[in-house]
Parts: sequence; structure tokens; C-alpha cells
Amino acid sequence: MQARLATWATRSFLIGVLILFLIPQFSNTFLSFQIGESAWNFALLGFGDETHYFVILNSLLKDGDLDLKNNYYNARKGGSDAGNIWAGQKLQHHVLWYPDGRYLEWHEVFLQDVWPDDSLEPTKQQVLEFDPSKLPEYSIHPPGMPLVLALILMPFSLSDSLYLEPVVVMASAVSMFIAFLLFFKMLDRWSGQKIGAGGITLVVFFGTPLLVYSRMFFTESHLVLFAVGSYAIYLSPSAYPWRNSVLSGGMIALGIFMKPPFALLLIPLVVDAWMRHSKHHAFALVVLPVCAVAGILGLNHMMFGSPFRPSQPFLIGNPLAGIQGFWISETAGLLLYAPAVVIALMAWPTFWATQRRMAWLFLGGFLPYFLLMSTWLEWRGGYSYGPRLILPVLPFLFVSLVSLPQCRWIQPRWVQGLVGLVGLASVALNIYAVFKPPDNLLLHPLLSLLSQTGS
Repeated sequence: MQARLATWATRSFLIGVLILFLIPQFSNTFLSFQIGESAWNFALLGFGDETHYFVILNSLLKDGDLDLKNNYYNARKGGSDAGNIWAGQKLQHHVLWYPDGRYLEWHEVFLQDVWPDDSLEPTKQQVLEFDPSKLPEYSIHPPGMPLVLALILMPFSLSDSLYLEPVVVMASAVSMFIAFLLFFKMLDRWSGQKIGAGGITLVVFFGTPLLVYSRMFFTESHLVLFAVGSYAIYLSPSAYPWRNSVLSGGMIALGIFMKPPFALLLIPLVVDAWMRHSKHHAFALVVLPVCAVAGILGLNHMMFGSPFRPSQPFLIGNPLAGIQGFWISETAGLLLYAPAVVIALMAWPTFWATQRRMAWLFLGGFLPYFLLMSTWLEWRGGYSYGPRLILPVLPFLFVSLVSLPQCRWIQPRWVQGLVGLVGLASVALNIYAVFKPPDNLLLHPLLSLLSQTGS
């Protein structure tokens, strides 16, 4: 009877979580619209890179290719290829060429400020001899995520449907919910305390920007699933560990295909498999990621004439600025967008002392990825909310919370109350963010609230 009650409580909890992820998908307080006579409001894309990922997806579903020129033209004519917001608008093309091996983006070729109302594109810069008029336009964004989604959505004939836009946004919520489920199951296995595991997982997915990205069409929304999934599957008990290695490697491979730096998450798993199991398990982890790398090189060759010409070269910036920015900047600082991370950091010494193997694995997954993203010139992630580029490994930073009951500093009641308040503040902050009007994604939710109150 007790076991049945526990099972019922867990299922009810997870159903409730799924509903919470879906509510923003039908909210009229965010970007939304009604389809026909429907009484529902459906989610819309925003103003950042998600619009351009949607163009890639439309090109795949409608044309079966990655040449985006006609899709951007169609959006300019009033089509929905770039989403409803940009239909008929003057939208910058996020595309590139390699004339004579030189990396050249669209905004370097055209004068966007000189765009006649009756023209499909702006005036070309006269100083450039390069003429892209007869060349295909391939995206500066890796096509992996739209390609995977296109394979899933192709049987449903959504290419000319108004429902395609809300469906792809909802796909982010589904990925985030599955990541939530896997993270919860993983913590439950470690701690044996479902309530504690549930509370930690709620803070991780509702008290950080992960909640907001369940309502957006960014690659990171799905990379969270592959990061959490790969480690959760690898660590789950199994009579056939090699099978877990293959599945875990498959998750890593999907992540690499969407964003090549994701390969860094493979290193701790391969080292652990080599040391604890056998070379065969390490090999099983690597097979599918190698196939993903081969796929990326093949796409590069098809689009740009060389396997080593990427959609977006890695531009090295100031790593110290990136590291500092990811912690305290007003547009991407973890301490400002996820205050509960302070509690997770304070729990790490105890986690390190009590669960050394897990600490090595998750720190080995988080730290190299964090440092690489900090080194990138565009570590802010463009027009986006919070620390977007490190979101895939953000749950790794919070695994230390399983050791929270063993921390000496949390024993006083007043400290426990303060920890609870910080967790609630984190959740409240990001719940407001997922519903707030998207007037400026770069504006911190509290500043947005104050500006609205003042006006």
C-alpha cells in the first residue's frame, strides 16, 4: 500500500510539472496569437536567433535543402518562413559565404539602413566586388537542430501550417520536461529521498533560466536534454553497461551535431568508462559522436566547399571577461538570473568529500564547457535571456544539492529558512521572466518589473 501511494505521488508530481511547463505555451502574456476560431493562444517565436533557426527549419520542410535565400525572400513578401512577427518585415539574413576562402556575412555585403520598401533586400555595398546574387545562402547557425526537428516533423505535414511555429516552441518544453524527468530520477537513485530530489529538480528547472528556454526555440533548449540525458543514462544501473554507453554516446552525438563544442561533455565519460569498466565501454561511448563529427564535416563540405569551413568560426575573446560576465554581468550573470546557484556552490565542498566520483564527472562536464564558452568573443549569446551559452551544463552545477543535508552550515533553523527563501526567490524570478512581456530580453526581470511599475 505504501509503495502504491509513493508511486501515485511521484506520478502526480511529474504530471503537475508537465502542466507547469505547458502553461506558458498557451499564455497570452507572452508573444502569442490565435489560430482561426481557436479559443487558445499559441506561442510565438521571439526576436533573437530563434527566428533564423525557424527559417532553416522551413527551408528543410518546404524545399528539402539548406539554401535560405528564397525563404528569407518569402518572409519579406509576407510569408511565415521566419515566423509571424517577421512576416513582411525587413529581416537581416543570418547567412554567409566564403568568397576566395574569406568568411563573409550578409551584413558585410548589404547596407541594411538603405532598404527600399519595395525591395526584397537592401542596397549592396559598392566597395565590394563580390556578387552573391547567384549564390546560395547558408546559415551562420549550425543546421543540426533544425535538421533533427525536420526529421521528426516531416511526417506531420506542418510545413505550410500555422501550427508549425507553436509546435517547434512546444518541442523545447517537451525536451526540458524529459530532462527534468531524467535529472529527478538520477538524484532519486543517489539520495533515496524522492521529496528532496523533487525539490532540487524544481529549483534547477524552475529557478534558473532553463524555465524561460522551455518557451523559446534555441538549440540550448534541447542541449539541456542531451547533457542531462547522457550523464543520467551512463550512471543508471544496468545489467548491460555497454548498452548504457551506446545510448549515452548517442545523446552526446545529437548534442555535437547541434553544437560541436558539446563534444567536451564526452571526455569525462570516456575517462570514467576506461578506468572503471573497460576499453570496450569507452569505445561504445565514442562511436556515435564520431559519426556526428563526420556528419558535420560532410555538411560543411556540401555548403562551403571544405569540411573545415564552419557555419560559425570560433572567435576567441577575453576569457576573463567571459568568466566574470557569466557570474555577475547584468545580462548573463548566474548570480543575478539564478540566485540559488549560491547554495549549490556552498554545497560543493561536502559533495566533493562524500561523492568524489560524481563530483569528478559533473565538474569535468561543467568546467571545460564553461571555460570554452567564456573564451568565445560572443559569450553573451547575442539577443537572449541570461547565460544562454552555458545552459546545457547548468544542471551539473546543481547536483551538489544532494549533499545539502550533510552540510554542517545548514543545521541552524534560520539558515534553512534563508536557503528556502533564496530558492523561492530564484523560482519567482524566472516564473516572472517566462511570462513578462518580451520588450527586451537583455533586461533583467527585476529591472523590467521596475520599469513597468515606474511607467
